[in-house]
Amino acid sequence: MKILRGLLVAIIFTVVVTCASESFDSIVIYVSGYTTPKGGGEGIYRYTFDRGRLRNGELIATGLYNPSWIVMQDNATIHAVSEIAQGRVTTLERRPARWMVKHEASSGGDGPVHLAPQPHSHSLWVANYASGTTAAIDLQNYSTTVYPPPVPATYGVPGRQASAHAHVMVFLDDNSVATCDLVADQVYIRDITTNTIVHSYTFKNGTGPRHLVATADHIYVDSELTSQVFVLSKDLKELKQSIDCLPPGFDGIDTSGEIALHRGFLYVSLRGYNGIAIFRVGEDGLLTLVGHDPSGGRTPRHFSLHGDHMIVANQDSHNLVVFKVLPSGRIKQLHSVHHPEPTCVQWDI
Repeated sequence: MKILRGLLVAIIFTVVVTCASESFDSIVIYVSGYTTPKGGGEGIYRYTFDRGRLRNGELIATGLYNPSWIVMQDNATIHAVSEIAQGRVTTLERRPARWMVKHEASSGGDGPVHLAPQPHSHSLWVANYASGTTAAIDLQNYSTTVYPPPVPATYGVPGRQASAHAHVMVFLDDNSVATCDLVADQVYIRDITTNTIVHSYTFKNGTGPRHLVATADHIYVDSELTSQVFVLSKDLKELKQSIDCLPPGFDGIDTSGEIALHRGFLYVSLRGYNGIAIFRVGEDGLLTLVGHDPSGGRTPRHFSLHGDHMIVANQDSHNLVVFKVLPSGRIKQLHSVHHPEPTCVQWDI
């Protein structure tokens, strides 16, 4: 365990916060992505969500390099990763009519890709993909406590599983956080009070667990390398179900992206098939395939649901697509807007 301290003051002042005229009376979403020349993104953007359409897109923060993941906290704070070597996490605070940079800290590793605020705490947890480390940032003194990956890589898929890759942080309760390591083919739960791994499950070599969601009784994991969903008991002691996400007959290359639960259905984005797989969640927690719907673009890396709507971030076609969520769980496209290489969408709710 390694502790990094200090505010990266010199870097903070390179972040330019704009949008002085922003109004917070409307429902808005925030979008981030890669700032590479290929994509052309410049930082974090906001849109007004109005009756199934995205309007008034504008840039609210620049100077952040590759903010591939953002998370809202308490409707007044945005935390953003910079997915680079020696990664950073920047916190923006909402002030009247604008967003201001509050502080910046080390992510505790290379290539941070996911963030999770700890409930009822001043800690923000980070998954560092490139180094495989996870870390906790103290938002009061800006120190970063680093945790090495608990198990080595499996080397199941050459070129994809050569070193640890932590990919997600999800709190199961106030003191338990779950992580997927894509390269170790493992999902594990850390008890924060003792800083120990209390539960884990190891998948078959080459599975590549990416993201997860949880209910009171189950944990659902999507696998990036095999495009499956796994249903596990909450304590990770039992694998209850594995189910394919791709439709029969699809023979292309696919990697799964985001996974989410919403109103009795589970959704998984498929980044080669370019669609959303939809499953019904039974009373026993097991899944039944409902169907597949197009994502409205290429490489649906992320999506977010609220009420009757889903917004999909299609990374390689550079667009955001709004869908109506039907009572059947299926989705119907309503609207699409151009957006440079989007990778994360968050509702301000």
